[in-house]
Amino acid sequence: MDVRTLVDHIQSRGFSLRLVGDKVRIEGPEPDQQASVIIEELRRRREEVRAIVGERAEADSPEALAVSVLAESDSVEVGRILDVWRQIFGITLDRGMVEGHLRALRRWERREQ
Repeated sequence: MDVRTLVDHIQSRGFSLRLVGDKVRIEGPEPDQQASVIIEELRRRREEVRAIVGERAEADSPEALAVSVLAESDSVEVGRILDVWRQIFGITLDRGMVEGHLRALRRWERREQ
């Protein structure tokens, strides 16, 4: 089984994997026999696991989410910006203010080209 499938499988069983420095931490419930086998295989293939966990952490970062938001159309983009700020930061922004800042950003982007 490839490492991505193993990582997906162990996560579907309630375990989380995260990078702590250069080590991968696996946290979750008390592993049953099948989970123990998977965890042992992940330990044997730790370099591949570290790369996959690092890729996924970067893809889930607020910076990556912000970039994906900026690629949307303006109306969808504003809604996504409002959602991101509410979900990640717990802040409710004024839609008109976000639309104004977005227009200013677009003008600045055109000027730089």
